[in-house]
Amino acid sequence: MQTLSLLGIGRFNRMQHSMLESQIQCVVFVVPLGGSGPHTGHETLFRDLALFTDVIEIRPKRNLFSRLLGKSIGLLKRYGHRDQSCTCAELFFDLARRKSNSIGHLSSVEAHFPYLHSKSRRDPRLCGTIHFPLHMSQEANRVTLQRLGAAICFWTRDFERFEKYVGKGRIHFIHHGVDAEFFAPAPEPAPAAPPRVLVAGQFLRNFEMLQRVVRRLIELQPQLEYDFLIPEWARKREGLSELFQFPQIHWHAGLSEVQLRDRYRQSYIHLLPMKDSGANNAIVESLACGLPVITTDVGGIRDYGGGSTYPIVANDDDDAMIGLVEQYLSRPDWRNEIGASCRRFAEENLAWPLIAQRHFRVFQELAA
Repeated sequence: MQTLSLLGIGRFNRMQHSMLESQIQCVVFVVPLGGSGPHTGHETLFRDLALFTDVIEIRPKRNLFSRLLGKSIGLLKRYGHRDQSCTCAELFFDLARRKSNSIGHLSSVEAHFPYLHSKSRRDPRLCGTIHFPLHMSQEANRVTLQRLGAAICFWTRDFERFEKYVGKGRIHFIHHGVDAEFFAPAPEPAPAAPPRVLVAGQFLRNFEMLQRVVRRLIELQPQLEYDFLIPEWARKREGLSELFQFPQIHWHAGLSEVQLRDRYRQSYIHLLPMKDSGANNAIVESLACGLPVITTDVGGIRDYGGGSTYPIVANDDDDAMIGLVEQYLSRPDWRNEIGASCRRFAEENLAWPLIAQRHFRVFQELAA
């Protein structure tokens, strides 16, 4: 990939692929600020999508040029308070699409509500991926979804409600993918003792339930050790501060991708009580590593094997979650069977080459 660093533009050149041909010249992506490493996050899709078509990636850049240009555009369009680098990236997104007559894709629709609001009509060759549950966006922002030609959603529960805005038959369910080659079970089994419990992430987590469950588990299963992978800024959330006193809990932040994978591989179970969920990086990466997830029956959890590949519990049912932890501890063979099933689910449903092909088919429909 050649990168124009000032503008945040990168190209992934198409490889010959005999199975799928289309009218698509290329797919232009604009991605949100932040981002991920080469093996984590939704942007990993670009590498495998390049098997089917040329891909142009436009990523917001925090530099003086982007801020000044973005500020000028924002004043012209009356965006108000908004990230100027993102506004600048949307300009180059539009320019790239105009030049190549391509399909455009917003990697995270929620980052571009002002951009969609500025459009006067629906763009039939514009697609966007919805990441957040419906309740997290305001009605004025949901209405802008009608400007999309199609939308991709990572979970099925909210389909009908999103269709109210996007349009009937214009939403497609595609799993959030995972790099199943990188996130894979360890070549050698993790040490049997002491069993380690992983707790990862902060978005939409039910920290109040987590605090109650962990406090009781420390009394009932004192041999357990815990690895909390939570950013320092998120540790002030209600429920977490009460857990600082326990020496069994080890806090981590800023891990590399290899260190993160090692935590998955060295853990016995992944404790993940959720308040709501669309898709979840921590879940798909755990599944790929063969790590059983103990989570709550909310949002899109069932779309990612919850209740079929691995057992789940009702939200705020502390007794059920503790009971499930104790089952895994007392039945290691069963735990290993569940872990193997998790890995199969990831290989058969979540691997990026499969996910890229499903995206490409949506883009083919838009190009027809």
